Amino acid sequence: MGVEWGQLQLQTFSESVGSDYQLTMETSGLVLTQQTASPDAFEIKVQYDPFRIQQWSGGQLLVEVNSQDTLFFESGTEQIDQSISMGFFINAQNLYGIPARAATFRLNYTNNETDPSQPSNPYRLWNQDMFNHPWGSTWPLYGAIPYILGQAASQTASIAWINSAETFVDLFPYVNSQTVGSGSHVSFTSEGGFMEIFVFGSN
Repeated sequence: MGVEWGQLQLQTFSESVGSDYQLTMETSGLVLTQQTASPDAFEIKVQYDPFRIQQWSGGQLLVEVNSQDTLFFESGTEQIDQSISMGFFINAQNLYGIPARAATFRLNYTNNETDPSQPSNPYRLWNQDMFNHPWGSTWPLYGAIPYILGQAASQTASIAWINSAETFVDLFPYVNSQTVGSGSHVSFTSEGGFMEIFVFGSN
């Protein structure tokens, strides 16, 4: 017996959390707002259907979790390995992180639709010692840290994907309707393990 989403009755409320924050439960989700006159006051929004988590600061969207509904779980069986995947929107086009690589400090987008000279394969995170590693490759090296930082003129945001399994990271340009200009879509896919994420942002 299942329960349809429309059958759930959610109680709405609003209450103070400490002296600086307001937590509001709405029918569409949760909102945690910083109660301050600061221009960089932050807000966290959790939306139920479709599932989203958004981090706002100073009225700007910094990060959106599951921005293109790419949350995916595949249960492991004897024939199929377990895998998990989810995508994120970062309001920045300059991306850095996911070491170690033999490539430029700034990460390249992994799709080849915008620029055919860019790599077309996802970055692979898996510790290995490989002889004659080609320059500019998305292949892994000695270490694998699933952390990406996005830097824009007025904000910085980052994502830590806590998973030690072999992981593939896709990056491509993405325009979010809630922001001005373009940002980036970051997708993590791991061949097993659990989904644990940390999201950071500031303007």
